[in-house]
Amino acid sequence: MPDFEVGKTYEISHSRKGKFVAKIVSVETPWVHCRIVCGDAKMLSPLTRNKGAGDSLVFRDSLTQIIREIETPT
Repeated sequence: MPDFEVGKTYEISHSRKGKFVAKIVSVETPWVHCRIVCGDAKMLSPLTRNKGAGDSLVFRDSLTQIIREIETPT
């Protein structure tokens, strides 16, 4: 399982939702709450549209891989 840190931004590969960049809002194992910064998260339900930049998303940490941490300017 990846170690997500609140406040950091990561490029993420999720086995069901695809690849996207997200800023972590909170971690409540096994759930990670984030805001999508870039890219689209694919949703399994045909009734739910894909989530894009600015949308909130909750995903299971065990289905993810951190590709890299994105450095944000201070």
